[in-house]
Amino acid sequence: MVEALTQQSSVAGSAPQAASAFDWSGWILRRGGGILAGAGLTLLAAFVGVSFEPFMDSAHVALIFVAPIILIAIWFGGTASVATALLCVLALNYMFIEPRYTLVVARSQDAWALGVFVLVALLTSAVAARARDGRLEALQQARRAEILRDYARSLAAAPDAPAITAITNAALQRLTGLQSICVSAEDDARVGTEALHAARWAMSTKLPVDSETIGGTGERWRFWPIIVSNRSERALGLAAAAELRPESELMVEQIAAHAGVAFERARQSALTDAARFETEKERLKSMLLAGVSHDLRTPLASMLLSLESLRKFGDRHDAADRSELLSLVEKETRRLSEMVENLLAASRIEQAAAPVKSVHMHVAEIA
Repeated sequence: MVEALTQQSSVAGSAPQAASAFDWSGWILRRGGGILAGAGLTLLAAFVGVSFEPFMDSAHVALIFVAPIILIAIWFGGTASVATALLCVLALNYMFIEPRYTLVVARSQDAWALGVFVLVALLTSAVAARARDGRLEALQQARRAEILRDYARSLAAAPDAPAITAITNAALQRLTGLQSICVSAEDDARVGTEALHAARWAMSTKLPVDSETIGGTGERWRFWPIIVSNRSERALGLAAAAELRPESELMVEQIAAHAGVAFERARQSALTDAARFETEKERLKSMLLAGVSHDLRTPLASMLLSLESLRKFGDRHDAADRSELLSLVEKETRRLSEMVENLLAASRIEQAAAPVKSVHMHVAEIA
């Protein structure tokens, strides 16, 4: 049936436990509940048969017992429906076939009728159980499609690699009910040494790897490589105590492929942002240099004109004019020195080499 749907992962601290290979207790509870329900429906069918027996013959009474078999097959599957079919045969023989209230069959035609009823009941049970399995499989496929759709929608809005990793882990946990992890090529302290070794093996071979197949003795992990631009720098891992179903394996491979595309998109986006930042930085530098060049020419021109005037016409200037020209040269020199110092300070700040000075100031002075 669909025992894999009952497998759930339980997290305890930092080492979650994977789902068990087969949930025997859950299987017994489901089958036991189905048999009890079948017994109840068999009693109800017997009551209805006794009530309507005066108005119908024994062949029509036997048809009443087909309903519990079909219902149990639809609700609980083939095992419970087969048990219900046997209960219906016993009830039909005990209450409606002569001699009544015994399990003895006196006439051969009644024995043949019971045999035909058993055959019809088993065939009906098998058909109903198969229809139930098909419905459950369709529900599983719809659920997997929904998970993939939500995953693709979330990936489209993921801004960076950490967001893609979180979204991928959440999708895997919804899909399998197992603990999942995305391991990068660098050392990752979130998993053990054996799991990390298996992840790196998957990245190097670009193939799914089970930690047990490479000599692991601890918790069992299975990793799938995430391939980006024909290289693998990450791997998806599941803490699986048993083999996954083939459809689950296929879904994990699809998620790994989607994740690879998303990681490549995030990498290209980061490269584009970096290139845009460098372009903008160069543009600002060009604008700054253009502005600085203009600002540098002004004091240099003033200084040059003043010095040339003193050199060529010094004997024609009186003491007041010479003093004024020298003061202008000194002023422009200080201005030029401050501009150079500011440029050097800006360069040190850009290189994170500027010293930090703490100065006590009153809030009112800042305002």
